[in-house]
Amino acid sequence: VLIIGPRGIGKTMLIRRVALEVKQDKDLCKDWYPLVFSEESYEVGSAGEFWLEALFHLGQQTGDPKWCQTYEELKQEPDEDRLSERALAQLLDFADSQEKRILLIVENLNMILADQISNDHAWKLRGVLTHQPRLMLLATAMTRIELPEQTHTSGHAMFELFKFHVLQPLNNEECHMIWKSVTGKE
Repeated sequence: VLIIGPRGIGKTMLIRRVALEVKQDKDLCKDWYPLVFSEESYEVGSAGEFWLEALFHLGQQTGDPKWCQTYEELKQEPDEDRLSERALAQLLDFADSQEKRILLIVENLNMILADQISNDHAWKLRGVLTHQPRLMLLATAMTRIELPEQTHTSGHAMFELFKFHVLQPLNNEECHMIWKSVTGKE
């Protein structure tokens, strides 16, 4: 799922609220573990580094030194394919140990895919995301990731991968409804 909207419209608040709801709702919590990335993931330059970044945040969120140590160890892996396989395997081991699926919550995915990783690595990410039922991606972007010149053909890694939700600004009536619900006044 990709949430699209201009800067400041509330994408971050929305996905952080989703993460909180997953943690607090008893039904969602028993099936899902929300893994929230930082607002920008500058360390991601390949598919392996994407999974490594997920491990970093897993260590931060759980506070478990095992995951921090695993992250530090894998950071030293020079072979991209081995890094990708090993980091992903660790994430899936965590999912299995929790008996949950992982909801990857990634902001500014368009930056990662357009500016930081190659199309080959985008294809590797797509392969995992489409074939690994223990993972789901909820991401934000300021624009559609499918750039017209690249992705309206099936040759682009992200072609028809996402369900899009475009956030629109509130109109006056919607603003009044929110004001009244918060303050109790017109």
